[in-house]
Amino acid sequence: MRHTMPGVFAVCMVLATTASAAPRPAVGIYASRPPAAVKKQSGSGSEPPWSWVAPGQWEADKGSQQEGELIRWLMSGDRAQQAEAQIRLLPLGAALLPKLEALARREPETEEALLEFLRLLTAHRVEPDMLGDSPALSALAAKDLARGRKLVAAWEKAPSKDELVEHFPFELCGTPPLPPTWLSIEGPRLQALRNSLWALGGLARPGIERMLASPSANVRLQGIVIADELGFRPAPATLTRLRSDPGTVELEAQSTSLDGQPDRERHRSKVLLSKRASLLVDALDAHKREYTADDPIAFRIEEVLTEWLKAGGLTTVEEPAKAGWLSMDLINSLRQQGGFQAATEQEYWNRVRPLWRLWWLYVAPDAERYARSEWLALESSRDGIQIQWGAEEKGTALRLEGPAGMKVEVLSHSFPGPPTVVQRGVLPLTVESKERLNSVGLRLLMGTTWVDSGAYLAPSQARMTVWIHPKLFQRFLASRKH
Repeated sequence: MRHTMPGVFAVCMVLATTASAAPRPAVGIYASRPPAAVKKQSGSGSEPPWSWVAPGQWEADKGSQQEGELIRWLMSGDRAQQAEAQIRLLPLGAALLPKLEALARREPETEEALLEFLRLLTAHRVEPDMLGDSPALSALAAKDLARGRKLVAAWEKAPSKDELVEHFPFELCGTPPLPPTWLSIEGPRLQALRNSLWALGGLARPGIERMLASPSANVRLQGIVIADELGFRPAPATLTRLRSDPGTVELEAQSTSLDGQPDRERHRSKVLLSKRASLLVDALDAHKREYTADDPIAFRIEEVLTEWLKAGGLTTVEEPAKAGWLSMDLINSLRQQGGFQAATEQEYWNRVRPLWRLWWLYVAPDAERYARSEWLALESSRDGIQIQWGAEEKGTALRLEGPAGMKVEVLSHSFPGPPTVVQRGVLPLTVESKERLNSVGLRLLMGTTWVDSGAYLAPSQARMTVWIHPKLFQRFLASRKH
């Protein structure tokens, strides 16, 4: 089944505008094998949203990269290559510091790329004070560390009170215990502080620690919320102290109405810091899991990839919903590219790299305007299918485009029963139904046999156009048999 989604990743991502003054070219496999050349098309009539990619462009890469080569990749001018290196090196944590220190001393022109990586590395893997034993890295980080402390010091001198709002979920009589309330930053001054700290990556953590140690309960609570939104774990001693913090802060509060929208009227509530600190720990631990030898290697890689997206990815911290969809679609697409079947980390990256590079070429440069349907059409073009959603319909309107005369069956799935044939015909074919068709499958006549495509469409209440490339599609069907 394609176009299914893995568990939702609550991810906020950041555009890391790195690049040294003179970006280096791509190296290694990134230089020897250029990415697929794809043309954006209109997606109207018989023309799909994207040109079809040659089958060879989807083939897995070969070869392997050792730690030293990946460190060199950090300086690459190819953002896809640089990002892959960052993700693969992150789990090494503090063990990398001596090698990064040597590189910083030997090649001063690498400073910008190393500083970007330090911002990522200190977000979760390395405590900022651990840089003290590496003079060159300490010098690189000094400006960011000082800026974070300065921003917080200025805030402590003139903090704003009414910057947070507590949100209450809708409650029906007799319902089971509701999830806890959540706090959002709605004051412009605190939003500006959060965004400025967020741009510093993990090098902002000492500044946030200062907020959490403030004599003002209001500032301490604001520090807890910023740490939560940026995904930074306070020091163990800080968390222990905060979980016993008796402080309370009065906030403006808002309840959710029956239709899921916030009520217009607001009231006041008291927030206990110790409770918010415990909820922060729960949120930080929510995605941790124990792995077994039988788990796909993709699980471990996706955990690091999610960490990287949170600390240094592609949209603003103010758009967690869009960031969540973008990251979820990316991870799901990499699974379908073969990442989920990989037995090793190296095999995972060799398999997914062709799609990873397309994502950096066609999504990453304009992530603020991410068009989910366009990316999914490009990703599924590998299998000989492209889809475009149109205007809403009362029923279902499905248009199938492809080589004239190709025979196709449109199936309606109503699980757990067997599918029923809604319509049979030759391409191009239009299916219209006053009833909603929530799960539609396709069967194609290959020679004398009807073959299930494996694609499940959801055109309910929308006009959907599906383009089929028979040669690529037959190749995809043949690959599923092995």
